[in-house]
Amino acid sequence: MKKNRILTIGLALLLMVLGALAQAPKAFYKYCVVTSITLGPGKAFYTTRSDDGKKVHSELLDASIDPLITEYGLTDKIGLGLSRGGENFNVDVNKFYKQNIPEDTYGNMMWASTKYLTFDASYHYFTTKRLDLSFFCGLGYYKLSGTAGNTNPDMQYQDPLFTYNAKGGVIRSGARVRWYFSKRFGFMSMIYGYKGLVKEPYKRSPISDAKGSGGFSTTLTGAGYEMGICFRIGKQKNVKAEAPKAPKEKKKRRERNDDENNDKVPLFSLVWD
Repeated sequence: MKKNRILTIGLALLLMVLGALAQAPKAFYKYCVVTSITLGPGKAFYTTRSDDGKKVHSELLDASIDPLITEYGLTDKIGLGLSRGGENFNVDVNKFYKQNIPEDTYGNMMWASTKYLTFDASYHYFTTKRLDLSFFCGLGYYKLSGTAGNTNPDMQYQDPLFTYNAKGGVIRSGARVRWYFSKRFGFMSMIYGYKGLVKEPYKRSPISDAKGSGGFSTTLTGAGYEMGICFRIGKQKNVKAEAPKAPKEKKKRRERNDDENNDKVPLFSLVWD
């Protein structure tokens, strides 16, 4: 009898523990994989320096951003992922890179494009069934390239008069909001800030005995806002089963039919003796 009592108590405790481990459905959870595609505007202080470290020019420029984000749920709160994307700027090379390209056909303007690939860590501090709020920080590779002077005064294409290719690193951090309207798909918005530094590779001097040049370095310090869609895969474990809910319309219809059947009076009755 005593053994049966101990066994019953142990089984009850085990069921209580298993029940405590079960959790409600969440928008972000362990082992899930979330992919997001977003687009939005941004601004950045675009600053260049010469090989000797002296500032050439600095100006606040508009940008457009288009990243692709993939995140993996390491735990229910912590995620690891990759972000890949870039910004686009319209840069006057005469101001920023000490060029003397004629401005009559806007040949002095360079469409400067950045590319980045960062490794991100995120903390999801608040999640519900549909809502996911998180902070993130990322470090990674950064590249800036562009050409200017591609057209002459007759508006004919020619070899560019100026080419810029530089590589370096970038740090990005910000906050993300995801809201899921279905089991897999949702909307996403994000605000963030970043700082990237790139420098042209060392250039040999055409004169054998002369000192080479390290080229121009460019620093971008900016912020942006993006919106887009997100897609989630992976099954959440230890989820409490939700009781099925009957549609209200069907329930009302069933109650109405029951009332009508109770109010009916038979036209004929048969008595069996």
